[in-house]
Amino acid sequence: MMKHLVRKLRKAILDERTYKKDFIYLINEKVLAKSGSEKDVRHEYKMAKYLRKKGISIPRAYGLIKIDFLDAKLIPPFKPVTTWFFLMEKIQGKEIKELQGAELKSALRQRKRELEKVLELGITPYDALYERNSLLGKNNKLYLIDFKSWRKAPREKLDAFYLNLLQYSL
Repeated sequence: MMKHLVRKLRKAILDERTYKKDFIYLINEKVLAKSGSEKDVRHEYKMAKYLRKKGISIPRAYGLIKIDFLDAKLIPPFKPVTTWFFLMEKIQGKEIKELQGAELKSALRQRKRELEKVLELGITPYDALYERNSLLGKNNKLYLIDFKSWRKAPREKLDAFYLNLLQYSL
């Protein structure tokens, strides 16, 4: 299966099939690939696996792919460029900024509940309050996305984030 995804990812990159940001590639209607440094991509993948295992509402993590490209944009001799990708489920949904009324209230309540669970795990979800980092998917289920900067944190940082969460929630 991974060889098939590698071929599809290479094609998505060559076709410049980006999704929302220039470092996220749309492999197909159900799978995205986020590129980044090896350290960032590995961290986000491990965080995704851990969060999902603990019952946090996030997209499925499918795996990591490393691809070596010859960068033809550089002056010869052409050198291989290694790029890492984190494959994950593409959530069909709306960002919080696109919501209104009861749908918005429901999404904000769900986000607060999910972030409280993340904090209970001892993890500070640093950029989770940005509207673009939550999606309301099918059946009005909220998904947290983009956990590259999330880290285990001491109690005082967790408490400070919780106060922010209370301030920006309903």
